[in-house]
Amino acid sequence: MRASVSLAVLSLLCLAAFPVSGQSLVPIVELSVTPPEQYVNLTTSSVQASFDCTVFVEGLPLVRYRVNLTAFCEGWDTRCEPALFTITGQANESFRAIVTVPAGTSSTMQHQVEILANVSSAGVPLANNITYALVSVWPAYGVKLATDTQRVSVDAGKEVIWPFTLENTGNGRDSISITTVNPSSFAGWTVTCNRTAINLDTNASINLKYTIKPPADARNQTQILQFRAYSKYAYAKNLTVEQKLELEISVKAVPQAGNGSKPTDKKNTPGAGWAGLALALALAAMAAFWKRK
Repeated sequence: MRASVSLAVLSLLCLAAFPVSGQSLVPIVELSVTPPEQYVNLTTSSVQASFDCTVFVEGLPLVRYRVNLTAFCEGWDTRCEPALFTITGQANESFRAIVTVPAGTSSTMQHQVEILANVSSAGVPLANNITYALVSVWPAYGVKLATDTQRVSVDAGKEVIWPFTLENTGNGRDSISITTVNPSSFAGWTVTCNRTAINLDTNASINLKYTIKPPADARNQTQILQFRAYSKYAYAKNLTVEQKLELEISVKAVPQAGNGSKPTDKKNTPGAGWAGLALALALAAMAAFWKRK
């Protein structure tokens, strides 16, 4: 048995070295892949990118070639289906290269897929070829706002701070803007956010704050402040990705004196003190004089 196997291998090597009818046992291997780049949408779970591939073996028509297929993509699970088959020279066969993209992959990451075909006959490696494809992740945009404060109280003319947290929940770096939704409701007020344009990486967050100050003459009132945070990258693609947050503000007016005049001082009122006593005595003297007449 060993002698027959050795003889078969020797025969193949001889055929490889000497062409038969103008052809060699060593085949030419060609690989093709469609599409050359595959985009995937990621949600909360992994997703697969599939490539349609073809291998063509140009060799001796009567020789059966064994084709072993492998695929590799760094850090990701990759396979070929089918991964092994037999083919005769001057024939082609289709297969798929499948890449599993794990959940949480950033859209800024682009992975290269290597697809390799090894061709042998009777256990003797004869030829191989390699081709490449790309897997890219479609951007997914997400914005999250959070605060522990829904209501605040403030005196007229004083300021209050409203803290909140902004988080990028998308799968890539994003530029996020913050704007007040109802600024017309706060004419004469100071309503400002310490930052209105922020660049955040995936899953990154930042603590921000609004400074709120009603005018000094503000009356007793309750106002609702609304603002929104939105993805500028999504907006550039005509997509709306935003979240809103609101705060209830109770304003306490500063007490004001009546009509603005000073309180009456009894010491300065006519008829009070020494001047009032002198006037009273003069009036009494005049009354006594007219009475004697």
